[in-house]
Amino acid sequence: MKFSLIHLIALIGLCQLTFGQNKMEVRATFDTDKSQAKILQYIEYKNTSNTTLDTIYFNDWSNSFSTKKTPLAMRFAEEYDTGFFFAKNEERGFTTVFTVTDHQNKSLNFEHLKAHPDVLEVVLDQPLL
Repeated sequence: MKFSLIHLIALIGLCQLTFGQNKMEVRATFDTDKSQAKILQYIEYKNTSNTTLDTIYFNDWSNSFSTKKTPLAMRFAEEYDTGFFFAKNEERGFTTVFTVTDHQNKSLNFEHLKAHPDVLEVVLDQPLL
């Protein structure tokens, strides 16, 4: 099958439609003496669904290790992995989210879900159409 110029143009056009709907930028500084990372993260999200969003959920995977009662900890227990349970609090790791802001730098309400501490719920100030 020949690959024509029309096929190439169509492929480039399709890539432009599907590429770049969301944008993420992460800036991190590491303090190895304290075993800490400070993260500044920028996320641009385009709602492509037919539903208006008033809340967005983010996976905060490192907070999965925050306590011995998280879903991840319970899964480790099912697998008889005791290393996690005998680790000190500072060895398990966690996240502390200080602020979440919108595109106008206005603070938004947020919290980790009680049943799932690895999920961060962010309530939008204005619905996202």
